[in-house]
Amino acid sequence: MRDNGIGMTRQWIEKYFLAIGISFYQSNEIRDINRNPRIDFGFISQFGIGFLSSFLVAEKIVIKTRKEAFPGLMITISGLRDYFDVRVLEEDFPVGTEVTLYLKASKIKYCRSLEFAGYLKTNIRFLKIPVRLKDERGNTLTIGQEQLAYDTAKSAGPVFLAPLNFQDSEGYVRLGTKNLGDHIHALETASGGVSVFQDGIFVTQIATLLPEGARQHVVTRINLMGQDKCELSMDRNRMFWTADQLQHIKKVIRYGLVDVANQLMTMVQTQDVPANTLLSIVNNLAIFFDFSDVDDDMYDQLCEPLRRKVEKRFRDFVRISFAQRQRTNGTVEADGYNETWQRKVLESFAKD
Repeated sequence: MRDNGIGMTRQWIEKYFLAIGISFYQSNEIRDINRNPRIDFGFISQFGIGFLSSFLVAEKIVIKTRKEAFPGLMITISGLRDYFDVRVLEEDFPVGTEVTLYLKASKIKYCRSLEFAGYLKTNIRFLKIPVRLKDERGNTLTIGQEQLAYDTAKSAGPVFLAPLNFQDSEGYVRLGTKNLGDHIHALETASGGVSVFQDGIFVTQIATLLPEGARQHVVTRINLMGQDKCELSMDRNRMFWTADQLQHIKKVIRYGLVDVANQLMTMVQTQDVPANTLLSIVNNLAIFFDFSDVDDDMYDQLCEPLRRKVEKRFRDFVRISFAQRQRTNGTVEADGYNETWQRKVLESFAKD
């Protein structure tokens, strides 16, 4: 593996690279680099143990590295329990780092298989920099730099996409439909929930970020960056959300659902859709929006047919849940429902 990064000095190698539990990216020295206004970067490493995993598949590792204005170095490590050898490189080595893993015999077959390339495609396809993989035949495959937005070609009908309004991150909501003749007939079934990437690297797939009513029709991708990033587990397969982060991400996704639902309704209203089909589509879209989560801005943005459905569901809920209270004192008070549109519905019961 070779990169064209900042490289390492002998001090960095001894102090950080080969020290268990100590990460250069958590050190004071990183601040000197961070002050350079020409460099814009973030870190995916923080625990200082990642390099050790190389010995799961390798019996020997050779690192060549050079930091600008320093001589190149070659480090040979024959095993975790052995000494390592650091030598000055005689060759004119470029700035950056190259790591060569000499594989254990039992791992050679796996690491040369198509499964390995498939794993990389799944996990780093949205990385902002290209990763070039050369196979044993000399063929080079470039992975990364794909667009996060969904491909709209693979669908039985029109596909509706909405970009998500994050501060630093990016994301897209996808809603597919099915055509019958010249009009939209139904919503497309989809599974997968929300695929979560961080700095372009896949972390997890989770359905609960979507409202329950949307999970069988909507898929979403988000790539968390900058201030939107979450804490990760040591193996980078789990995310630790704070309550505020979780609420914020769910709210951003709900607004994306408003966008795709409105797009779909706009198209349906231009087509000669049978009345029963139109009612079915409206009912399916309306369950995307739990009345408990619809704030005033979201309510105002929803197209009229969906707004009426959401309001009717809230009205039915109030009628059933608070009927006894209304009979007793003629008013309905529902704790937690403080949006203007919700208060208007509650007040209408007193008038009735």
